[in-house]
Amino acid sequence: MPKELELARIEIACILELGKLREMEAEFGEAPADIESLRAQHGNTQIGRPGKDILGALDKEMYTAFYKRRDLPPPANQESVSGSGMGRPKKSYKERYAYYTRIIDHCRSAIAEGESKLNLVHLQLRYLKRLRDRATRMRLQIKTALGPTLIALKNDLAVIEEQISTEARLLNDFQENFITLSNSQLDLRRNSVAKKIQAFDALELTSHDK
Repeated sequence: MPKELELARIEIACILELGKLREMEAEFGEAPADIESLRAQHGNTQIGRPGKDILGALDKEMYTAFYKRRDLPPPANQESVSGSGMGRPKKSYKERYAYYTRIIDHCRSAIAEGESKLNLVHLQLRYLKRLRDRATRMRLQIKTALGPTLIALKNDLAVIEEQISTEARLLNDFQENFITLSNSQLDLRRNSVAKKIQAFDALELTSHDK
């Protein structure tokens, strides 16, 4: 398949996926996520380049939903009334939790689908983005942490920074040797990166469910 046709099909698929998100936003009265401004800010290049394509927008959408779901007021703190008679009735905790969960699950699926089409180098870039994003979140937590929590975060940050250095060296190696590797060698290395991403997501995304 010509590269241009393949990229066009990927883009169309992503547009359809975003359409589903818009439908869910409208259903629950949520303001639409500003995906277009993200595209304008980061460009609209090949799928797989962190922060510069639809995968970056989906990352943003997913983590926003994680944080909004995490910060929902407990059911006991919500008013039992359904509204003052004007506008739409307020959604219950259960309904809003389910709404954000649907967005998270949808984004996970769309991200996995997009990443399944990436080559070795672009997939490694996606893995590095995950690690760097985690390091950024840790640095923000360190600013307000105290005592044992602060010590644990600093230790974890040192580990993740070393991991970032290791994976960055691997990325350079992949880029330098990409054209000389056989298909079987590329597949072997790509599968290894995919497994690391799966392990990362199993730990990282689960932590946001708590």
